[in-house]
Amino acid sequence: MGEQPQDVGSGDERPRAEGGRSRQEPAAAPGTPARTEATSATRRRLLVGVGAVLVGAAVPPGIVVFGGGSGGRGSDNAKKAAAGVRPGSTASSAAPALLRTPPPIAIPAHPTLRPLGTLKGRRTIDGFRFSPDGTTLATSESQSGVLRSWDVASRKERATSLRSSDVLFTALAFSPDGRTLATGGNGRAQFWDTATLRPQGMEITKAGDDSVQEFSAIAFSPDGRSFVASGLSDEEIRFYNPVTRRLDGGPLRGDASANIMVFSPDGTTLAIDNDSGEVRFIAAATGKEQGRPLHGHIGSVTGLAFSTDGHTVVTSDYSGLHFWDATTHKKRATATIPGTPPIVHKLGRGATITNPGTRTIYQFALSPDGRTVATAGVQTKTIALWRLE
Repeated sequence: MGEQPQDVGSGDERPRAEGGRSRQEPAAAPGTPARTEATSATRRRLLVGVGAVLVGAAVPPGIVVFGGGSGGRGSDNAKKAAAGVRPGSTASSAAPALLRTPPPIAIPAHPTLRPLGTLKGRRTIDGFRFSPDGTTLATSESQSGVLRSWDVASRKERATSLRSSDVLFTALAFSPDGRTLATGGNGRAQFWDTATLRPQGMEITKAGDDSVQEFSAIAFSPDGRSFVASGLSDEEIRFYNPVTRRLDGGPLRGDASANIMVFSPDGTTLAIDNDSGEVRFIAAATGKEQGRPLHGHIGSVTGLAFSTDGHTVVTSDYSGLHFWDATTHKKRATATIPGTPPIVHKLGRGATITNPGTRTIYQFALSPDGRTVATAGVQTKTIALWRLE
């Protein structure tokens, strides 16, 4: 099952960085002088003195220079909204290279679950997510503050696990390039190198608020330019620059708190659940609600995902997995764990779950190719892997 988890201390022992993972600039074209910090500073002063005129030939290929004022990036909010970018965004970092992901396969019209195997942890599983290439499953054990990484093919734990002495991980999200694993919990978001599970850059907390913000809903945008966070105690969804870890424009306010939150594959839409038993869709650029919510869940929504092809929304509750048309928001099918007894509930004002047990779907994760589903029941140490067919 791997080595003992590495410990991460609390308080001042937590590593700090200068603004996240460093990025290498591409090499200069042949014959171009090396671009040092001093020459860069001189060039910036020269640009200001001559009215911010950029001499393109002096900049190495692939380097984008952003200036202030009305001519800078993102000055036209209308163009931003049309492109699916939030007005007011100040992000200036280029999107990281996306990890090669398996080609998406259309989810069957009447999906069923065929067992593939299990992953057996040591403590109660609280959350899990597939990496963008589908080869890794990250799991969190919130009661013990342990973060683990699993090889999906061999179903074995990788060599190093992480134990945090001061944070209980309640949410997980992979960056699109697969290099960063973000965790949310205890009023902060933290970032870890996927391969080593070592701290990666600065953590994020909600400035100016001494209360414990849950960060129970976190996600990276599909293009890697934004990191978003919310929680049940919030009334907003906040956008951060994933490199600097600083706020990027204003938040989406109003009835925008989220317990679960995922982006659509094209990045224009956020699907959110605030523990109300329904899933709502809002425009990532404006916060405007889109289409009707997904109704009809028994109790709380326990899981949420978009299929990679963008055609299907998958949700879970104690009764099983539900598949919805991503355009019309109409339910197409439901899949249950084979051998699961019917869920008993009372109709009327509310639904009452009786004995949900470990064979119900308390939460799930969908692989990038849309063919593997990981599920976990209530208070279980085991994750079941299924073939969706």
